[in-house]
Amino acid sequence: MGTRQARYTRPPWASRIATAILTPLCLLMIGELVCRLVGLYRPTGFLIMTPDKRYYAPNQDFLRQFYSGDAAVGKILPFRAQIDKPRDTRRIVIIGESAAQGTPEPAFGFARILQLILRRADPHLRIEVINAAMRGVDSTILAVAAKDLIQLRPDLFVLYIGNNEVVGLHGARGSLGLAVNGLRKGLQHTAIGQILTRIVPTGTSTQDMAYFRRHRVAMADPRRKAVYRRLAGNLDRICRLAADNRIGVVLCTVAVNLKDCPPFGSLHGPDLDPSSLSRWQGLYRDAIAAEALGRIDQAISSFEAANRIDDGFAELHFRLARCLEKAGQSDLAFQHFRMACDLDALAFRADSRINEVIRDLARRWQASNVRLVDIEAAMAAKGIPGQQYFHDHVHLNFEGDHLVACSIAPAVWKALGLDGQPGLPSVQDCAAGLAYNTFAQLQMAAGMLQTTSRPPFLDQLDHDHVQKANAQWLEAAMKGITPGQLQAAADAYSAALANDPNDWYIHRLYAYLALWRQDAKAAIDHLDAAVRLFPEHLPTVLLYGSVLAQAGLNQQAIIQYRRALRLDPANKMARKAVRSLSRH
Repeated sequence: MGTRQARYTRPPWASRIATAILTPLCLLMIGELVCRLVGLYRPTGFLIMTPDKRYYAPNQDFLRQFYSGDAAVGKILPFRAQIDKPRDTRRIVIIGESAAQGTPEPAFGFARILQLILRRADPHLRIEVINAAMRGVDSTILAVAAKDLIQLRPDLFVLYIGNNEVVGLHGARGSLGLAVNGLRKGLQHTAIGQILTRIVPTGTSTQDMAYFRRHRVAMADPRRKAVYRRLAGNLDRICRLAADNRIGVVLCTVAVNLKDCPPFGSLHGPDLDPSSLSRWQGLYRDAIAAEALGRIDQAISSFEAANRIDDGFAELHFRLARCLEKAGQSDLAFQHFRMACDLDALAFRADSRINEVIRDLARRWQASNVRLVDIEAAMAAKGIPGQQYFHDHVHLNFEGDHLVACSIAPAVWKALGLDGQPGLPSVQDCAAGLAYNTFAQLQMAAGMLQTTSRPPFLDQLDHDHVQKANAQWLEAAMKGITPGQLQAAADAYSAALANDPNDWYIHRLYAYLALWRQDAKAAIDHLDAAVRLFPEHLPTVLLYGSVLAQAGLNQQAIIQYRRALRLDPANKMARKAVRSLSRH
């Protein structure tokens, strides 16, 4: 007689758990599919193809996976790169932050100067310099972009990275902040996640001075060590990615304004007791008073005495450096200017350790495809870096961009396997070649004056005095600009466009000049050309809409503002303009 096999019966709770898990998952999958079918999903990669499938273009939505709202918009320059790269083309890609992009005016940044140098060195050589730098990003974001930039089949990456590592999105944050960033990035890879992050935006804290004061980080803070490790890892990943794809790398150290940029934030040492703090404050007050009276030796003595009590206060080093330079002790002044930067508790500038990370990485990769260009050392060799090369803390003026481009060009030439050395045109030659002119210079100064009137600049030493002096200088310079200078600018732009009618940068610059000259027709013509070249660039589209509206061309303005809303559905300026213009 055989035994009867027991029949397995699934417990009722197991079915309920499976239903509770699978039903929402199925609904989510259906919802995701529907959202994608109706066009609610936006690609997250750095590159997209143009509608004709002939070119790669930068995805203006790329940064939405990291930022919300306005922080994700208008930070990437437009470009086109043939998908089927011509065999005779040497393609160079610039990777970096706002300083590499060329802020405040990329038309005159080192990427454009480098392209000019290389093309003049061999007019028969087809050179493309693609500026893939982005404003406000850090190396973690750039490492993500680099994976996509491989699709361009570049011959060379030029890396100028390091200014946003401590204060950037992935900077000196705790594990919770990094986890939130990771969650947001993960959600952005789904249509439902993109919709949710638009409805419930993250990372929208108002960045006023109170915000920045709360987020100061001392040089000795362990979180800074984590930042340096992260930078090293991200740069190493980019170099390894390049090596695996037979792409050369020119790795640059980062130059910053030491002499004319006081620290953004200063902190006392954590072990400073009240009695020592009181003595420090007395000596510091005495030193400041002596400096104001021109008693430089006395000021130096008091600053040094205070520094022996607490050597971690960034602003003290800056004041001391200023006095030492006046006393003719330039080498010692340089050391203290550098220390003021390194100790800055709001590290918007690359510090010494960041540049050492870059040099260490170059040494590790020196047997491979990586070449170091020490921009920091090249600039320091010409004196203490200051306003002779910078607009503000890190953004280069034309002379600074020229120095960087001339420093990079020989390494780029060699990395491309070309014979000899490229000629290095003068600042004046490069200015003429790129249509740089007096009006453009003043326009850039006006933009920088506006930038430095906002946080985080407000706590800097002598901020109000410097702003007032710069505003007075700019006002006098703008009033003093002559019709001849304006015509010279127009002639320079016309000549540039005769050479390259599709120069998007020059069309925009010509439009700004035309607006200043109250020539609405010329402004509209050049903005129309700029938008036709790159209809995805939101700031240009918004400017075009505004100019059309001011000219009374309401229907054409509405077309541009609706274009802006397709690019950025949450754009308040465009929504308000469409409502207002539709009523007329």
